[in-house]
Amino acid sequence: MQVAVPDVIEASKDADILVFVVPHQFMQGICTKLQGHVKATAIGVSLMKVLLVLVMLMKVSLLFHDAPFVLT
Repeated sequence: MQVAVPDVIEASKDADILVFVVPHQFMQGICTKLQGHVKATAIGVSLMKVLLVLVMLMKVSLLFHDAPFVLT
């Protein structure tokens, strides 16, 4: 039985909800890797403690095809 999947693309395959619990400095790299591999209907939830700058939000919004992006 496989518990953890180290490949972000494989781990997010067919996901309806993606929950990001990573330091802010890794977010851009993760989103770049995921671009084109996320379902058009998927939503993203960020649990980062820092406020993202507008540029990062725009990139994430494009990744999720303008789907809602929830900030906590």
